[in-house]
Amino acid sequence: AADASVIAANRFTIVVRALDKRQSDEMLRRAALLLDSDGSLLFVNYFGDQRFGSARHGEGFVGRALIDGDFEKALRLAIGTPARKDSGQTRSLTRALATHWGHWETALASFGHMPERASIEALARGASFMEAFQALPKFTQEICVEAYQSHLWNAIARELADALANSTAQSAFEAEDIFGPLIFPRAAALTPAFREMAIPTPSPRSIMPECLSEIVAGILADEGVSLETLRIPGLSRPYFGGGDRPFVSRARHWTISEPSVDEFTLGVRANMACTVCFELPRGAYATVLLRALGQ
Repeated sequence: AADASVIAANRFTIVVRALDKRQSDEMLRRAALLLDSDGSLLFVNYFGDQRFGSARHGEGFVGRALIDGDFEKALRLAIGTPARKDSGQTRSLTRALATHWGHWETALASFGHMPERASIEALARGASFMEAFQALPKFTQEICVEAYQSHLWNAIARELADALANSTAQSAFEAEDIFGPLIFPRAAALTPAFREMAIPTPSPRSIMPECLSEIVAGILADEGVSLETLRIPGLSRPYFGGGDRPFVSRARHWTISEPSVDEFTLGVRANMACTVCFELPRGAYATVLLRALGQ
């Protein structure tokens, strides 16, 4: 059976709407400064916000609670903390648990049959919070760990990007983000070594490059963890796996149209639109490129 590993790249055609002249000019300016000699755009390969769905409204990462062995907090963050974007069954689940946490039978009567229900049924039978977490769908458990790893990876990449921009006296672009600002050096600041560099995913088996040792140590200290403590006490799965991720991604076959009147926002001051087309390697986020371009 095919899976995501067979995908070499993804092609995108995106219409960016509701632009005023300043915003459309800024997109063109940033694109020019991210442009490499082969016509592609170079940008830091951050994980996009989509990766952090298990971090509920700034309440914290499930993965961090798991490291502490606080399975009640982890479970509550995973399925018992409402988020504004919740809809359908997820909305019923998170609101029922937020209202009736600890009263499991009452909570069960407030939402329907869904995969996460097994976790609350386990608690109603007297199971521990660890056992209840283990009753969550395997994908949910894994994404909780991967989201926290991605958060740490982004923090490392951010610090490296900032240091690189400062050391080369090349001003960088910055995009505000709920999980920390995204910093994008200009293409001119990215030497061949940095363009080819990979940052290991933080895990007990990670071997960090010497040039990252100080950055990684500071970030992990701020989080109150170390590479060795990226484990979940009492559980063998899910676990903090390894692997490298390229520091820089390349948007190939890049084009951007001239701004034109946006037919969907006629009569509004910001009524321009641009169409951007590009191809990204597997694992890179189109939303991150758009953030680099000021969107």
